[in-house]
Amino acid sequence: MTYPPQVTNIFDLKTFDGVLLPAYATEIARAGVPRFIGIHVLGSHWVYDRRYPASFQRFGSARNVNDLAIFTRGNDSEGMMDAYDNSVAYTDWFLEELIEHARALQAPVTLTFFPDHGEDVGLLDGKVGHGGAAYTRHAFEIPAFVWVNDAFRQAHPEKVTAMQANASKEIRSHDVFGTVADLMGISWPGANPVRSFASDKFVPDTAMRHCAGGQLVPRQPRPKLQ
Repeated sequence: MTYPPQVTNIFDLKTFDGVLLPAYATEIARAGVPRFIGIHVLGSHWVYDRRYPASFQRFGSARNVNDLAIFTRGNDSEGMMDAYDNSVAYTDWFLEELIEHARALQAPVTLTFFPDHGEDVGLLDGKVGHGGAAYTRHAFEIPAFVWVNDAFRQAHPEKVTAMQANASKEIRSHDVFGTVADLMGISWPGANPVRSFASDKFVPDTAMRHCAGGQLVPRQPRPKLQ
């Protein structure tokens, strides 16, 4: 796919993630050797009201919210939250489409979803911003998942069991490479199973500092589960 040819800044970027689905459907329908398909999506990345079509206007009524409210906590913060929620609903639909296409395959399949960061949208705790040089739970403690089809579950039950056992552990973005390679059965000299959360040898990385706004910031203690 290509984005609109005269995009000058992020405010002009209005291509929706759904345009990727036809190419994805064509690719997974190809018979042949195993393959890795990477899809880079915008998801709920700011600017939120440009991340979903009008048919996904589920919350609120405004389509043109104050795009700077995420930085200023302006009067349109509620409209910004509505737009954010709509973008999440659209991403949920998009991920369902990916999974349902993959579900029809007979070969073992996994689908891994992980964002690069979360968003600070203000109404939760008063903190607003995007990519600021500070640690916030909303920006760093983000959801991710691995979906597997029945064929994969039957072929690799030990990997499924390991992922279930590791689901409540802290997983870092640099664990994703080793995990996806592990799920695909790819190995190399020096590959370290402690960096794959599909392995029963996985060990959370509690040493590496986080990077926020281009700066290394101290780790924050994770809240205790009630």
